[in-house]
Amino acid sequence: MDFRPEHFGGLLHLAHPRLLLWLDENLASVFKQDPGQDVCRHTELTEGGPSQRESLLGAPIEVHMNLSERCWTGCSHCYVDATPSGPVMNPARACRLLDLMADARVFHVALGGGEPLDYPALLEVAHHARKRGIVPNLTTSGTGLNEKTAFRLTRVFGQINVSLDVPPGQGDSFRSDLHVAEQSLVMLRKYSKNVGINMVLSRKTFRQLNKIIALASKLGLGEVELLRLKPGGRASSIYEKERITASQGIELLPRVLSLAIKYRTAIRMDCSLAPFIYYHRPNLDVLSFFNIRGCEAGNMLAGVDASGNLKACSFSPWIEGPAEHMLDFFGNKGAFTIFNELEQTLGEPCASCDYLELCRGGCRAVAYFLTGQASSPDPECPVVLGLPSPYVSLKTAMISWIGRSE
Repeated sequence: MDFRPEHFGGLLHLAHPRLLLWLDENLASVFKQDPGQDVCRHTELTEGGPSQRESLLGAPIEVHMNLSERCWTGCSHCYVDATPSGPVMNPARACRLLDLMADARVFHVALGGGEPLDYPALLEVAHHARKRGIVPNLTTSGTGLNEKTAFRLTRVFGQINVSLDVPPGQGDSFRSDLHVAEQSLVMLRKYSKNVGINMVLSRKTFRQLNKIIALASKLGLGEVELLRLKPGGRASSIYEKERITASQGIELLPRVLSLAIKYRTAIRMDCSLAPFIYYHRPNLDVLSFFNIRGCEAGNMLAGVDASGNLKACSFSPWIEGPAEHMLDFFGNKGAFTIFNELEQTLGEPCASCDYLELCRGGCRAVAYFLTGQASSPDPECPVVLGLPSPYVSLKTAMISWIGRSE
């Protein structure tokens, strides 16, 4: 159990079961050993402040850190344009950045690449995170994994997800080495239940969603995380051709819910998919209670690339500065301006949308790529596209998907 004070009370992080709880002042007072000494710096919220939100944190909950931008698989949708000669972060620098995160009481660090299994000091860095009280998680293609390494990885990492978009032998994919990915999942699952699949959704891979969830269920995996294709790196050249269609975006939530029930598998969706969730107008109180939010870049989340640049998230096209200055950015009213002022700058239909506070206008990377405007509403949101509200209830739409296959 780990408690971190915040201006509204505090955050309570539990390892077993894996939970992150937001506490008000009354509940937080139970955990504060010294109410006068906050561990991390906090934003001073003022009434009517131009760039402040009630949920603005003094430090991120999770940092995504790319240790390397080297990779040999050559996936056409790689958002960092990883190559065999890409930049690599010095292990000593990686550990210094982890020390800064620990001082700010960051709870999780997601280590990725490129291909992190090719990073010689991967386990050293992960162990350093553990030593400093941060839970390290890992995303990998599985390339180069063997039984010995699989065992060692599961001893230190909290969650390990293998990237897999299409089951081997099931059709076209962005990604090579599909059999390697499946074999890696089998090896890792021998030693840990905290193993899952990362699936990038495109108009092609969307058709394989049922089969990916079925595979995860068959292998006994802990989760499947669905990631929206982002227009960064090599993916920029294929984005407009491969992004999910409007009809697929509308189908996403009812299909995911029905598949989660059918296969009894946890399915997570990244924050950029929020507009497709809110289109179905789920209950706002439920969304708020479970903290189901859209873009929280530069607040709950931050990204660090292999060159040590700080970003609001891994997919942000804007560099904020050296990652060593992370603590100067969090709690600074002038930092992450594009992200923290969205409620004030987004135009219609976002400005009058009931879900604005949670959705926050969709994905900034997508909006900027397609419109050239940093504060533009996400152009792929069904509401922004002018599509009518769903003709059937979410429950009816879910039932229609149960039992269907492709």
